[in-house]
Amino acid sequence: MTGSTRRLLAAAVLALAPLAVVSPAGAAGPALSTICASLHASEANTLASTSGSITITGDFAAGEQVRFTPTGTSPKVQTHYPNGANGTVLGVSGQPTRIPIADSGTYQFAITTTGPLSLTLACGIPPQAVITTPSGNPTYTANQVVTPAFSCVAGTSTATCTPEHVGPVDTSTVGDHYYVVTATDSADLQTVAAAAYTVVKAPQTLHFTTPAPADAIVGFRYDYEVDAASSSGLPVTITADPTTPACQINPFGGGPIYGNVTAVHAGTCRIFADQAGDDQYEAAPRITMTFQIARELTTLDAAKASKGVLGISGTTFSADLHRRGWFGPGYGAMFAFPGQTVRFYVGGKLICSAVTVQKDDGTFFGGGIATCKAPIGVQAALKYNSYTAVYGGSQDYLPSTAVGKLQ
Repeated sequence: MTGSTRRLLAAAVLALAPLAVVSPAGAAGPALSTICASLHASEANTLASTSGSITITGDFAAGEQVRFTPTGTSPKVQTHYPNGANGTVLGVSGQPTRIPIADSGTYQFAITTTGPLSLTLACGIPPQAVITTPSGNPTYTANQVVTPAFSCVAGTSTATCTPEHVGPVDTSTVGDHYYVVTATDSADLQTVAAAAYTVVKAPQTLHFTTPAPADAIVGFRYDYEVDAASSSGLPVTITADPTTPACQINPFGGGPIYGNVTAVHAGTCRIFADQAGDDQYEAAPRITMTFQIARELTTLDAAKASKGVLGISGTTFSADLHRRGWFGPGYGAMFAFPGQTVRFYVGGKLICSAVTVQKDDGTFFGGGIATCKAPIGVQAALKYNSYTAVYGGSQDYLPSTAVGKLQ
């Protein structure tokens, strides 16, 4: 744009705004240059009006920008476009109002305030910011580190480009965003570039931080510890598979003494670890730990029994049943095991059976005593000198046997 293609008509200013005080360039007081581009180097040329009305007319080329910085009360810039259309922008005193020139032609700008008015103006090709990262509306994951890249292309004057967000591209919030860079030149001409990008939730993974319990036994008083962690650092939820009721989660467990998984029954225990995600992370794929819970140990002791007279009178059989239990981490003991059925055999033949009852048997925790009486018969009395007591076990306890003397 040259002085021959642009004219700012001082005569038109006087005709359209007769109350405006306009002085030629170089004179004392406010001045209006006849070539707007000369205002880029120094914004020394100022217009002033005691009536609060200044009108400027000029020829402008497409791609240019006109900047007005008015000082006054409630400034307003009304633009008359070459196609006959009008537009109005409400300004702020002391703040620039920028009008882009979309089509070449003659433009008229009427700047008004409710009182005395002064302004500076500049016009020319504005600077441009070119953003290369992000570009093409990319997708990033939450908290992904993205280094922005942009360049500053000067227009009529030297320019500086300033990003709206200093540092990496902001990926802290999921959703659609814009990376914004403002280009400003020495005449305060300015454009804004914006590059769209999308932030989605980041994936996460889980892993168990404790091994599967080895040699797990039903009824272990202090439970077993199963823990897991997420790559996101979010807390992990541990649950037991309800279709495998051998174990359950102890809500009060966890820590150096009490674990968080209770061995309820012998069988397969399946533990799930889950993390539901949050506003930055997707839900993690579930991971599973499976281990076996063994039946607990039992012991059986058989007492001596009398054959009776020729095996015809009743023989009293007695056995003492114990189960292993726990009174401290790693400290087991044998406890009385009442309520269980013990069967007594002579020569492989079932003679009688009885249910154990807790009694004092001289041990610290007592015993589960089963006693029954039945004749064994003449032939058995002559042939056998021992009998066998059998506890058949249960879902959670191992079977045990003992051999007693017949005399």
